[in-house]
Amino acid sequence: MKRIIKFICVIVVMVSFLNIITACNPNAPDPLPYNATFVHENLKESFLYAEENRIDIPYENKDFDINDPESKMYTWDTTLPSYRAFVFTTESELDQAFDAIPDIDLNEKMLVVVLLCGDGFIVSEIKVENNVLNLKIMNSQSYITREIKLLKLLIEMDKKEIIDMKVSIVS
Repeated sequence: MKRIIKFICVIVVMVSFLNIITACNPNAPDPLPYNATFVHENLKESFLYAEENRIDIPYENKDFDINDPESKMYTWDTTLPSYRAFVFTTESELDQAFDAIPDIDLNEKMLVVVLLCGDGFIVSEIKVENNVLNLKIMNSQSYITREIKLLKLLIEMDKKEIIDMKVSIVS
């Protein structure tokens, strides 16, 4: 019993030490610019699956007929773009896209939404130049052997005048 307690104590000390080292890492990435933070809110199904918002992933076929051998359970239009990006600056825009409007001060902040395909991502760069918002997103997982799914990236950031948006997705 004493050996088990000693072992657990050693593990706790090691984990604590690793947390201290990684928290004080001078090579740790800088916080995102423009006071950007990730938002965890539910987008409306009607927004996510609207024809004009679809991306290059499989979607459930609403007309699927189990009795029809020609019927397909999923549809996949590979001519669609690999992502869709939106900038929300008004409450009416948020109301169209969200189940519950996020608590965002739209006088000072805006919400960026990117719909993309994959199973994980890392935002490596956010930059505004000449009123163009540039996002660089790194795919953190390979989805060759994983389920291909719709990812929703929601970023609240300082309000900027945006006339265009460019998203780079790096594998």
